[in-house]
Order: sequence, then structure tokens, then C-alpha cells
Amino acid sequence: MIILLRRDTSKNWFLHNPVLEQKEFVIEKDTNRIKKGDGVLNYYDLPYFLGSFKKINIFNGRLYVPAIIRRGSSIDANDNNILLEEFEPFYETDTDKNKIGDGRTKYKDLKYLQ
Repeated sequence: MIILLRRDTSKNWFLHNPVLEQKEFVIEKDTNRIKKGDGVLNYYDLPYFLGSFKKINIFNGRLYVPAIIRRGSSIDANDNNILLEEFEPFYETDTDKNKIGDGRTKYKDLKYLQ
């Protein structure tokens, strides 16, 4: 099953500021941040979606909602130079940034999600 979400830049979402339908998810394609509509509030007034997960990741155009998120400080992750499994996310609690593993590349060499 493929689910298509409306996508636009954060600037355009805030400029047009639409009311999102209840349970409608939209993506800021420049930040990869997601909001979920409630059928009442305008885009600007909605919080970013976290659901029951701490982070939602978009990788190679695919949406991944992992059930378990590895998290910790960037200092610990870099000092230990951990190896993440393929598509395993890591959330840096001190920087609010994410990396996703490929099963081969050590943590220091992984790029941050944009």
C-alpha cells in the first residue's frame, strides 16, 4: 500500500496556512517535519507530529516510523562510533538531529537527515 502525503516547503505552508483535515498528514519537504490536522486549527497553530514515536524519518523518499528509536547524546554516539543497522534511526537528544544507519557505515561518517 502506498500513502501519498501533501508536501510543500515550510515557507509555503505558513504562507497559505490552510486548515488540515482531521488526521491529514502533511510534510514540509525542506525540513522533513510533519504536521497532523485536526479539522479545526490552521497549519501555523498545529504542533509538529510526534505521535507515540519520538521521530519520524524520511529516507530516500520513504517514510519510516520505527517502533524503537535509539537515542542518546551526540557526544556518546560519536565517541563510541556506533554502528546502526540498516534504516535504524538514532536521535541525538542534545542536538535534536537524526541519523539513519545503513548497516555498514560507522556513526561518525553518517550524514544527518535534512
